[in-house]
Amino acid sequence: MLFRSYEKPGYLPPFAPQVSLLDYARFYVEFLGCGLAYSLKHQPGTAATIFGLVQIALLILALFFTAKRRRDREFVAKVVPWFSLALFSLGSAFLATLGRVGYGVTYALSSRYAPFSVGLTIAVIALTGVILSDPTRAVLPARRWRFAMTAILLLAYLVPYRTAYG
Repeated sequence: MLFRSYEKPGYLPPFAPQVSLLDYARFYVEFLGCGLAYSLKHQPGTAATIFGLVQIALLILALFFTAKRRRDREFVAKVVPWFSLALFSLGSAFLATLGRVGYGVTYALSSRYAPFSVGLTIAVIALTGVILSDPTRAVLPARRWRFAMTAILLLAYLVPYRTAYG
């Protein structure tokens, strides 16, 4: 009864407008990378796209690793909360894409979306840490491999912030 006379404001774009599939994909990926978008001062769209794709790729790798270890209840109990946080960000990106892509792809870089997208960043870092510290070392046998992954994470997340604010 409360919303009986509600009318959608005219300035809002239509839900799931007819735009190209590429615009939907770019908005989604840039939304997920918008927390790190301004690490490249003059190309935030490029930075958001790169970081969004890197985070999606790392999440998929973590999902494959977890699928191999699905029978290990202790390991699964460690990673499920981080996957939940990542799924929250993925779901938020999906809904925002459907509702706001009508404003244009660059709208994904709005600072209002950063709190929703940063969950994926946190989840990917935590999942990588859990997987790299896995005592069975079933997939990551070499100490050098774990060191390399840690270095990649540091370069991917910390160096751009130093560049942006330095």
